[in-house]
Amino acid sequence: MNDSNRKTAVTVVGGDARQKELAALLAAEGYAVRDADEASDASDMPSRAVIFPVRYEGLKEKIVALNDINKENTSEPGSMIFAWSPDAGACEAAKARGYRVFDLAKDEALTVKNALLTAEGALSLFMTARDASVLGSRVLVLGSGRVAKCVCRVFSALGSNVTVAARRREALAWAELFYKGAVPLTQGEPLGREFLSSFDAVLNTVPARVVPVDALSRGALYIELASPPYGVDIEAAKAVGVDVRLASGLPGKYAPVSAARIIADCVIRELGGMKGGGAL
Repeated sequence: MNDSNRKTAVTVVGGDARQKELAALLAAEGYAVRDADEASDASDMPSRAVIFPVRYEGLKEKIVALNDINKENTSEPGSMIFAWSPDAGACEAAKARGYRVFDLAKDEALTVKNALLTAEGALSLFMTARDASVLGSRVLVLGSGRVAKCVCRVFSALGSNVTVAARRREALAWAELFYKGAVPLTQGEPLGREFLSSFDAVLNTVPARVVPVDALSRGALYIELASPPYGVDIEAAKAVGVDVRLASGLPGKYAPVSAARIIADCVIRELGGMKGGGAL
């Protein structure tokens, strides 16, 4: 426990496994942790930070509601809102109430580690969904961002034959060097049936419709790691018998303790006075 953190109050919003672990980790570091859902029963101590979960709906409204809990003194000087990709309305509401906003999605160290946990979760899904080993499997990874890079690394480390479909030329060049193959992914030119039928699994990280439903093989596994509108029409793919796994929020489901730890590290760093790239 860090005694310097004692009496510093933080409010953790959300009751999923990751947020519960986050609350426990911060409490172990000496912070006075409050549950936002039980805030009406909490002490009158102002919160130095309010931490929201991933893809939290109604962020602006919740910020306004938090402000009403302690009308006379909701936040102390320099207090912060930690949220994932907050929109302009939420940022304005927070700033109007004296909070500094920190976008967790813009913290590079956090997002890279979160991407690796996502890749590990995707591997776990793959292994439980199929009756064949990872070794020798034919895997197509769509995209070239952090999550795609980590997925390629995790699957190739266990012997998968990984092919990458990406738009950026430099991403294709790296894929050619380290993996089985690289295929240009041009917007407006979806992948075809003959090509997709050669893979045991397709893992998508592109938040755009790049996979036609009629091109997916019923014998293949499709793991969706992107945000809406997704790489394929999910319901249509299921309707024709494709094994689709909508894998949102994998770090919090697959490894909530580790996922909470990387957020806790970020929060503790920022509250300690270090100014990271995610502050707005």
